[in-house]
Amino acid sequence: MPSRVTICLVAGTASVLTTCNNPAAPLCSGFVSVSVANGPEPGISWSGDCTIDQVMVSLVLPPSAGGDQPQWLARGTGIARVSPPISYGRPPLGMETVFGPVALVMGHSYDVQVYAHGVALGEGSFQH
Repeated sequence: MPSRVTICLVAGTASVLTTCNNPAAPLCSGFVSVSVANGPEPGISWSGDCTIDQVMVSLVLPPSAGGDQPQWLARGTGIARVSPPISYGRPPLGMETVFGPVALVMGHSYDVQVYAHGVALGEGSFQH
C-alpha cells in the first residue's frame, strides 16, 4: 500500500510525515464517527477536520472470556496531533506505540477507539 508523504512547516522547520498530519487542525473536542478500512494493515479514520492524540484497538471478547483485550495502543508524544488515516500497528510521526501491535486474526472482531486529552471521542468496529 503506498503511503502519502506530506511536508509540513512547523515553527520554521520542515518534517516529512508518512500520514497526512495537519498541525493546524484542532484536537477533536466532541464525538467523532470512526471508520476502518479492512486489509492487512487496517486503515483507521474519523470524521471532522480534527486531530487525535491516542488510538486503541481491542479484540472483542465476551465478558465470560475476560472482556475486550487491547491489541495496539499508540499515543502522541508531547503535543503531537494526528489526522486520519492511521494504519494499524504503524504509529505515524508524533505517536509512539505503548502496547502491541498484536497480529490480527482472520474472522475475529475488533473495536477501535480514538481519544483526545484522555477522553474517548469515538468508536468503530471491524472484522478482520
